[in-house]
Amino acid sequence: MMAITTHYFRRGAPVQIAQLVTTGILEGSHTARARMKPYIPERPDEMPGDDVSNVAPPFTSAIVAGTPQSIVHTLTAAESAQIPAGKYIFDTSILLDGIVILASAPEMIVMQNSASAVVA
Repeated sequence: MMAITTHYFRRGAPVQIAQLVTTGILEGSHTARARMKPYIPERPDEMPGDDVSNVAPPFTSAIVAGTPQSIVHTLTAAESAQIPAGKYIFDTSILLDGIVILASAPEMIVMQNSASAVVA
């Protein structure tokens, strides 16, 4: 099993994950998307396949100009409040004209309940 990056967030708080683009340059025809799916203990460092639904609501993803470029994925506080506490697997895909050309290594997201956030 490989080491996996883990991010911890509180339900009802804004969520932001930024990733640097370390190879190549993303241009106008490139887009990015993030997927978050339930963690499966039997496959701890693997993104579940298409048979497992993405967690809703989806992240908003943006390619940010700069040197180096970055990809920023966000959920608003209201959106994160809709996600049950638990462990999730997350990855990023780079798309060219709507076709996935690169997918990142999976990362873990742990959504925790918060005593101070207003959660629906």
